[in-house]
Amino acid sequence: GGSSSHIDLGYTHIGGRLTFTLWFYALGNAGDNARSWERLMDIGSGAGANNILIARFSTTSRLATTVFSTAGGSYTLLGPSGSFVPGVWAHVSLTIGRSGATLRLNDVAIASKLGNNLMPRVLDRSRFLVGKSWWTVDAMYLGYMRDLRVYVVDLSDAQLTTIYDGSRSGGPGGELG
Repeated sequence: GGSSSHIDLGYTHIGGRLTFTLWFYALGNAGDNARSWERLMDIGSGAGANNILIARFSTTSRLATTVFSTAGGSYTLLGPSGSFVPGVWAHVSLTIGRSGATLRLNDVAIASKLGNNLMPRVLDRSRFLVGKSWWTVDAMYLGYMRDLRVYVVDLSDAQLTTIYDGSRSGGPGGELG
């Protein structure tokens, strides 16, 4: 955690059917301009260049994901107010498949979009940033994360529940979620 900590997982060749899952414990409060668009993850080749990201939506308490470089352009999924709150462990997953995209929080779908053109194009992305944005004006993530997983398939609801249930123990302070 910390305001200047991030991980750069480097180059990746990724796209198509995907699932991302991770646990996060945010420390920054909604309404704080210093926390605007803080990133959990941002894969891409620059600001607005083939990005797949999960972040706080502006300075709100809403979780968001934006995917650039799809056959249909770009799109954003927004979770409800209270989906990005400090002081609690939360599990987020983003699944992108042939029939649409779904953002889940603690094993419950909070935003989805139907369509067969939502998968990001399979291509080279120069950096996979965890806790940092490609946009220099955006905040670095302030908090803790654990158990980041990337699957090159759109996992089913049952598979996501198994991951959520199986990864709930062992976090700081005991059981998560």
